[in-house]
Amino acid sequence: MLNDLILEYKRCFTNNNKNDCLKISYQHNSVGVNLFFDAYDEQSLALSIILNYGKECYFTPIDIRYFECKNIFFLKDCPSAILYQIMSPERKLNLFCKNMREHIEEYITKSKNQQINLKCDYGDECFREALEKSKNKHYITPFLHHIRNTKMSNEQFTRLKDELSIDKETLKKLQKNGRTIVTTNDPLKRKTLTMILDEVGYKI
Repeated sequence: MLNDLILEYKRCFTNNNKNDCLKISYQHNSVGVNLFFDAYDEQSLALSIILNYGKECYFTPIDIRYFECKNIFFLKDCPSAILYQIMSPERKLNLFCKNMREHIEEYITKSKNQQINLKCDYGDECFREALEKSKNKHYITPFLHHIRNTKMSNEQFTRLKDELSIDKETLKKLQKNGRTIVTTNDPLKRKTLTMILDEVGYKI
């Protein structure tokens, strides 16, 4: 699924613009699900999930590899009203994850067959509003910006690994040397992982 998603992104966008993304929208029970994906930086693939239910809005980046290996992930700080709608009777997210994988696969196929247009950009109203309205005020902003000479906290380490899909060994090296990665919610200011590491003389 992941390779198909990357290939579809590259098919839709040949210029690899910082602002370009694929958007997949559907309903899960009564919750509106919006997925924004881009492969601008294949070393840090960007997948953001937006969940809307009534007046509740939840936003978080997530490592798409969770879906590839069929792991169950936890939506940190997700409002209970939304969790109640998407959890199984056993209070797990396995059915939600399965449904999401199925929708991604279905939409990729439809896009390839030109039955649907997934092309979007991060100026999309849904994306911008979610950044402002989300009840998840502790999410990591979804785009890489620069490296700072401050030791990376363990919480930041986990978020960069689990939400921005950055390699664990790269993060360990930065943390050991008293540095951390700073992120931004402005896609036009984003840089690739290689770019920000090169700025401080690191190699992947």
